[in-house]
Amino acid sequence: LRGLWAALAAVPAAAVAVPPPDRVRAVRGADVVVADAEEALVLDAPDLWPMVARLPLVLARYDQAPRLADLLDLPLVSEEVPGLVESAGQRAPVPAVAAAVLSGAPPQYEAHERLVVDGVDVPWRYRDGVVHAASPQGLACGLAWAAGQWPLRHLLAALLTAAEEETTRLLAEADLDPLEGRGVSRDRSG
Repeated sequence: LRGLWAALAAVPAAAVAVPPPDRVRAVRGADVVVADAEEALVLDAPDLWPMVARLPLVLARYDQAPRLADLLDLPLVSEEVPGLVESAGQRAPVPAVAAAVLSGAPPQYEAHERLVVDGVDVPWRYRDGVVHAASPQGLACGLAWAAGQWPLRHLLAALLTAAEEETTRLLAEADLDPLEGRGVSRDRSG
């Protein structure tokens, strides 16, 4: 489905002369379903996924989500879900290793023992320019999203959980990755 949605989002607006569908192929949990369009949402922010995982979701690259929502006449998740952080965190400095991987990462984040957003336990949330995280993996995702470098979240998670002697090797391996495709241009205001 991802390829289908990416191809559709790449079609110029002037070339689309079809009305939006009544039903769409979407993902609900781990299943691909055909859902009524009025039930489906286009996921545009990965930190909101836990709040809508039970709904049929159209998944595409995040930078293509607004265009796809427009074409299919579907709402974006960020337009439908408040995403309010309900638990209290504590301001903490972002680990120095994050700067080695992410340019533009914020210098601080809100560390949570348990992060609750809209009544749901989540690993991370990026809202109003602040990264909230309840785990190293969540911090990696939040920092990568905030810095507009989403593809680097896995490397950062590995670095944040690795023993100190492993970080040099992980960074050296990352130097072998191609540079194109690392950054994601989009509004990350949350």
